[in-house]
Amino acid sequence: MAFVIILVVVVVAATVLYNMWLFDCLIRWEYEHHREEWERDGKPDGFFWRAKDCKFWSSDMAKKRITGAWLLKTPAWASKSPECRRWLAHVRVIALVASIVVLTILFRTFFR
Repeated sequence: MAFVIILVVVVVAATVLYNMWLFDCLIRWEYEHHREEWERDGKPDGFFWRAKDCKFWSSDMAKKRITGAWLLKTPAWASKSPECRRWLAHVRVIALVASIVVLTILFRTFFR
């Protein structure tokens, strides 16, 4: 049983880190290839990557805002890049699977 718990924790941690890395790839791409859009988005920073133009509070708030927005809508600049579309697809699949897992756990907890 302990092995299963450790395995689940490792898989969840790896998935979270991968999702954060994917988001950083998207932010960095936007910064390097579409600077005007990055500035309009509020100069968001990544989880591990940060441009020198980022501001402590406002960049973090921008990151939080677009994290959710990009789950629902592909930015125009990202739709032109196969790599960005692939990164967004991975982020969306991770979010969907995580939501299903959380809802399943909640359902099983409250409706046993």
